[in-house]
Amino acid sequence: MPSRVPFFSIIIPVYNLVDYIQETLSGIKDQLWDDYEIIIVDDGSTDGTAELLDRLDNPRLTVLHQRNKGVSCARNIAINAAKGTYIAFLDGDDIWLPEHLSHAAHFFQAHPNAAWYTSNYAKSFSPEQDKNIHPGEQPVLRLCHYFTDHNFRIHTSSTIIRRDAIPEGGMFPEDLRYGEDLVAFASIASLHPIIGVNDSITVLYRQRRDSAVYTPIDLNTKVEQDAAIFRHFMAIPTNREDARAAMNYYQSMSQGFWIDRIMCSRLNAWLPYIRERKAMTGTLTSLWIALFVSFNCLNVIIFSLPLLLLQKLRVRLQK
Repeated sequence: MPSRVPFFSIIIPVYNLVDYIQETLSGIKDQLWDDYEIIIVDDGSTDGTAELLDRLDNPRLTVLHQRNKGVSCARNIAINAAKGTYIAFLDGDDIWLPEHLSHAAHFFQAHPNAAWYTSNYAKSFSPEQDKNIHPGEQPVLRLCHYFTDHNFRIHTSSTIIRRDAIPEGGMFPEDLRYGEDLVAFASIASLHPIIGVNDSITVLYRQRRDSAVYTPIDLNTKVEQDAAIFRHFMAIPTNREDARAAMNYYQSMSQGFWIDRIMCSRLNAWLPYIRERKAMTGTLTSLWIALFVSFNCLNVIIFSLPLLLLQKLRVRLQK
């Protein structure tokens, strides 16, 4: 007899999250909608996460292990193992509020042709702050065009995609160190540009200094990865109707990358050390370094401002 198909397959990649994964799983347990399975892929953890997961006794939970290959590979493996009608993504340190799945389920029941959905989220800095975050009694649901609407935010842990809308062969590019979610969502949007948006907050996006987001990357690597992301964008096929909107979106994204890279060149990291090294370098050299840093910051403003204005103008013209 074939096994029953769950409504949601919850996909969780983990790497060295022994201090966080249990709270993430508790958030799933507290969901008001309970028709789901959980698939966790441990990406070669070395801190006891794998052993903790193997000790869990949950009939809905499947734990898979792989050597460290990155979050994209972990997510792709989990998707291939999923049986649910809808794939719900959740990072192993983020937390769902109890209404997250029920709001999504009600959206898909009301819009059976919709391919995907995302909800609003709040950055989580402390448990005390989290207690004041509530999604509201009724979800604020609407339909948006991914490439042209700019008044919603999308985060991986907030996003749910119908299983048959995910391309075969892997949704997340495995050659990117970051930005894999941008490419993955753009590939979905190229086929299904209309996305369901819930303005109610149902996800807590944990901010921690040891996460991949905060891992320092040198400027050359950033520029190379940005170029790789743009190459992925250019390889995504789009229909004629959305091609111009998609290109505007990619160009705006690329401009944002370059603004960020220009800002990275400010050398502000030197400022705290100028006074400290004054005794070693001498007053005149310290003043010269301070002057150099000041002019460098001025250059950042000069070269960033036109790009920022162009980005604002592009958004305004698209509305």
